[in-house]
Amino acid sequence: MSRTNLVVLGGINIDLVMTTARAPAAGESKMGTSLGKYVGGKAANIAMAAYRASHGVFEVSEEESTAGDTASTARAWSQDLLDGVSVYLNGAVGQDSYGIWLLEQLALGGVDVSQVQRIAGEETATAMVIVETTTGESRGVAFHGAGDKWKMPDGTSISCMATGSKPDLVICQMSVPQNEVFQVLAAATREGVDTILNPSPALELPDCVYANVTHLVMNQSEAALLCPRGVQLAHGSAVHAEVADLFLQLGVKNVIITLAAEGAYYTTSVGQRGLVEAEKNVEVVDATGAGCVLAHTRKPSILDSGHRLTKISDTFLGAYAVEYVRQKREGKWVAEKAVRLGCKAAAKPLTHSGAQEYM
Repeated sequence: MSRTNLVVLGGINIDLVMTTARAPAAGESKMGTSLGKYVGGKAANIAMAAYRASHGVFEVSEEESTAGDTASTARAWSQDLLDGVSVYLNGAVGQDSYGIWLLEQLALGGVDVSQVQRIAGEETATAMVIVETTTGESRGVAFHGAGDKWKMPDGTSISCMATGSKPDLVICQMSVPQNEVFQVLAAATREGVDTILNPSPALELPDCVYANVTHLVMNQSEAALLCPRGVQLAHGSAVHAEVADLFLQLGVKNVIITLAAEGAYYTTSVGQRGLVEAEKNVEVVDATGAGCVLAHTRKPSILDSGHRLTKISDTFLGAYAVEYVRQKREGKWVAEKAVRLGCKAAAKPLTHSGAQEYM
């Protein structure tokens, strides 16, 4: 069987996370209690999650093996896709020490970084986060740096993003120039390649973009901003269905809205729809990289990076993408199964610290 090629486009940055008992007020200085350096950026996290999902890292435990079809499918990832998936990360870093370190770490994790652009004279994107250990509250500042300079190498073919091979799926988010993202989505559609768009950071998009999106995966805040009619999202599947249907009308084939502790709502152009409940009784140690947490948690996190909690789960997206490709190989598509596996994978990082220490 030929290899499966996944392309991921978007942000690659260094996460500098400092803990302190209390964050300083204006004009005040405080001593930190720890400093961590992590691989970050949504595209980097998604690429790592996709690689590890395709190589069996998100297999269920022995206790879960009686849970039915979801468990058997999770175990099948390692059997069906092991050594058969290449994940090509596309984005940009600076020609600095952070950029070198990021690419080394991602390559060690199995991600192909040969397509990452190294931009001379630009700094690698950086996120600086301060976390209060007494409250779990966090605050952060992000700098896009080199990511704002990324350009599609060849606008005539999507294969330029996978060392000349036609990808099976292209995953995009909005941490690189939006016109370049639009160009990538259009090129993929012309060549019959399926796409996933995670509109984060959320920006209003031209209606014509949605026709080039196979899967639109977003959280409630992103859905509210992008919603064509400005519908205010509230609790309840009826409202989620109304909003999702608006995107279907614009040409999207599959719409997923993640709902934090409620789970995720999905709908498709062929009539599949439903609410998948979040994983239950998950002990949160760190939500960095998990983003819009798809789990009912037992206690708040000491290292709960709140700036990430408003974003779509990168881990969810990576696992969802792998399951979609697996099903496509078999000539079928059951969206509920992919969403459920995504929720299960997204809960994993909540029990470990660091954006990519577990993903």
